[in-house]
Amino acid sequence: MLSAAAPLMLWLLLLFAATVCVVESRPRWRSARGAHGTRASLLVGYQVCTVAGNLYLAVAGCAWFGAEVPATAADRLYSDLPYVRKHVLAPLVAHLASDLLLYLSLPELRQPALIAHHLLTGALAQLATHPVPYTHHYILFFAGAAELSNLPLGWIELCKLLPPVRAASPGGYSAARAVFAASFVTLRLLLWPAVTVRFWSDSLLALRGDVACASRGATSFYLASNAVLTAMQLGWGVIICRRIAAAASAAASAAPSLEHRTAQLRKLE
Repeated sequence: MLSAAAPLMLWLLLLFAATVCVVESRPRWRSARGAHGTRASLLVGYQVCTVAGNLYLAVAGCAWFGAEVPATAADRLYSDLPYVRKHVLAPLVAHLASDLLLYLSLPELRQPALIAHHLLTGALAQLATHPVPYTHHYILFFAGAAELSNLPLGWIELCKLLPPVRAASPGGYSAARAVFAASFVTLRLLLWPAVTVRFWSDSLLALRGDVACASRGATSFYLASNAVLTAMQLGWGVIICRRIAAAASAAASAAPSLEHRTAQLRKLE
């Protein structure tokens, strides 16, 4: 897995370096800094690098929507899918490794929760191929299709890291937030729990012995990790839904009421 991921990680880091050079060539951005003094070019380079990884995984994961669902729990858990190895797991490891390198290098990104998330996801990716192929069918969704919601998040994060970017494109920031909210609700709050229920059902069959279980430790670790990641997403989902409700309430308050518009029309008459 690591040998397959290494060239992809190199490409991502080359993309990071190329982006830094391009941004540094723009005089207006040379003096821009992040909250901890990091040059704007480095923060933009990170976002381009991480969104490129997310984009590849999301496009590869779209195959999940048209894929035939294996008929048995054993096939859903233990089928070895070369497509997932090549186009999801190897790029995922490269993406996580390049992100971790930049997290540790740039103070604005040095958040324990992000580092822990990537380390956990990396461990899950390793267990997907060792000691035996595991959960490739489900990984196509969890690490692939679900990444679609992270694409608009890249622009949102860049605007937070560099306020001048948000000031230069307030409409783009608002649009990205709207697209992110819609995609997050669809993929992470509706589809994710539905896929999770099937995954837990299959995994519990394996733990009970109704399906041959290659590694009880790997199965238990996957279930615990899935529970943590699902809980985190539900927590974020509550925050997003509250913000949507607050925005809708503010818009309704700002809009003139029907009675007010009618009164204004009568005055004009």
